[in-house]
Amino acid sequence: MKLGICVPMSHMIPAGFLINFINRLLELHMNGRNYEVRLYMQEGTVIDAARNKLVDQALDEGCDYIMFIDADMILPENAIDNLINMNLDIVSGLYFTKGRPYLPVARIKDEDKDISHRYLEDFEIGKVMKVAGTGFGCILIKAEVFKSIKYPYFKFEWKEINGKQVQLAEDLYFCDKAKAAGYDTYLNTGIVCGHIGGEINLSHFLMYKEQILLDKAAREDVFECLMELDNIDKEEVELRLRTSMELRKAEWDKVDKDNSKEVLDYYVNNNYELYDHLKWHLNSRRPFDKKVLETIKKLYPDKTTEILDYGCGGGQMAFMLAEEGYQVTTVEPNKKSNEFMNIRFDKNREKRKIIHYPISKQLKNKYDVILCFDVFEHIPDEKFEDVVNEIKGLKKAGGIVLTTVSFGAQDIHPMHYDLTHEKKELLLDLVKTVE
Repeated sequence: MKLGICVPMSHMIPAGFLINFINRLLELHMNGRNYEVRLYMQEGTVIDAARNKLVDQALDEGCDYIMFIDADMILPENAIDNLINMNLDIVSGLYFTKGRPYLPVARIKDEDKDISHRYLEDFEIGKVMKVAGTGFGCILIKAEVFKSIKYPYFKFEWKEINGKQVQLAEDLYFCDKAKAAGYDTYLNTGIVCGHIGGEINLSHFLMYKEQILLDKAAREDVFECLMELDNIDKEEVELRLRTSMELRKAEWDKVDKDNSKEVLDYYVNNNYELYDHLKWHLNSRRPFDKKVLETIKKLYPDKTTEILDYGCGGGQMAFMLAEEGYQVTTVEPNKKSNEFMNIRFDKNREKRKIIHYPISKQLKNKYDVILCFDVFEHIPDEKFEDVVNEIKGLKKAGGIVLTTVSFGAQDIHPMHYDLTHEKKELLLDLVKTVE
């Protein structure tokens, strides 16, 4: 059996990889199974071109198996033998991304017909599972797979998903192409590899596993509440979340921007700001929300701390605080967002032991902490000072206001007003802590 080992690399390789690579080659020499091993290496930063060249070299020399090992991988003992023993068309070892939360470099799809992939989050160590695609850091492929699909085997491909152009990585391109030709991709979670740069291994993933499961539970909870709110199925919820920006923009485009009454009416009655808000807070905004939560827990360990989330959207931050036992009040003009919060807090009152009901129509209290994230840039100029003064009047002596703003850039954020010197002075005065 002829095994071609392909290593794409940049101009330098880590010493840790080299030592590990030599040890894995030594195992193949000592195992008594008479593999004929050929090594192929390709320098270059254009990874799809490098992979295509490596496969061509291996096929030209009649290799029966082609294995890719990236030059930042640390393979466990006997990894190559163990992959060969599985006798599968395409099978990968397990390794993890270099950034938090260190998810596996493997993707799944809810259905085979789906265009988009999503990260694998929930799995057991020591299992073999079918996946939609995987990285090529440690993967073994029978040569017949490459012979059954058309060149190029690897390609950075642009696809339109929900009206947006999205680039598909070269490894997922191959897996999709192989699947179309009848070949499944498998992941062996018992072959756990290290990933150099800092060196990432299973322990990094396990540190975040509990949080990943909590994030997944939060998404599922939001989905269920949206399904109940709009009387739609999960597929429609997913579609609205994916296209929330377009749906929101279509509503906003109907508004006369010079008519403050129409602008304010939009914020009260629109249907899709909620979806856009939740999509943001369950994805790219989630690390920020967690930092805010941890900051409040550190500064205000007393759960009787009174917190106001002003302009809370769908209430994700308020929900996280309420889960911790804080007394949270929300202010949100949008009717649909308030309906969503009613459903979510009622639904979770027993399950998550949420005591304090956060929605308030009248504000008669003063608060230790006022959250006002991404609100001020949406306030029409003639209403701006009134809103600032209202918030100032709600702050206790010694209380704090936490805020983020992103004025202007109407080409990207058409609902954002511009920052003026007067507005800046009002905001600086607002966030001062007065003892």
